Amino acid sequence: MKTAKWISGICFLLLAALLIVHEGCGKKNEVVSISLSPEFPIISKGTNTYHLSATAYFSNGQIIPLWLMVNWYSSDPTVATVDYTSGALTGIASGTTVITAIDISHPNATSSVSLIVTETTLSSIVISMPSSTLAAGDSQQLTATGIYTLPTPSPTLDLTQSVIWSSSSSTVAVISNVSGTRGFLTAVSAGTTTVTAMDPFTSITGTANLTVQ
Repeated sequence: MKTAKWISGICFLLLAALLIVHEGCGKKNEVVSISLSPEFPIISKGTNTYHLSATAYFSNGQIIPLWLMVNWYSSDPTVATVDYTSGALTGIASGTTVITAIDISHPNATSSVSLIVTETTLSSIVISMPSSTLAAGDSQQLTATGIYTLPTPSPTLDLTQSVIWSSSSSTVAVISNVSGTRGFLTAVSAGTTTVTAMDPFTSITGTANLTVQ
């Protein structure tokens, strides 16, 4: 009888401990903030649908990209609409609207981006760099210009902060995709590399070659 009571007591303590651990994990694993990608979205109006994505940051340090547990809102649906659950964007008219995502379970975790809708579609991207030859250790700011489909003269738009930058050889040069320093290139070692700027919605790219001496 005593053995049975002892076993029951141990089981009760184990169950209580599990509940405490579960509750603790829940508290430590709350969403504290979210971020949206791309940070500087530019889309064209029309029938094409574009997608924003959310990344969730938890209080225990965990990061989950493509976080789906958010609701989406557009401050001006006459400029662009956004699907409430998927984040799918549709450009309605040229202009600017604010797109906001709110975590479903933690409404204090929100993030917003300013969306630009253009009248025409992006046709190409041109990369400009101050110099195509650098010494190892040197750096420079690159710019990306979008060329859009309108009758001559074609309009242009600075896409430096909205494109995804990459270097074909990170041992030759690296380029930043960090907000505020996007397009900032640093030469690492001698060689050649191709720098690419890609529009995240259309995958249209522009390239430029760099030599490091």
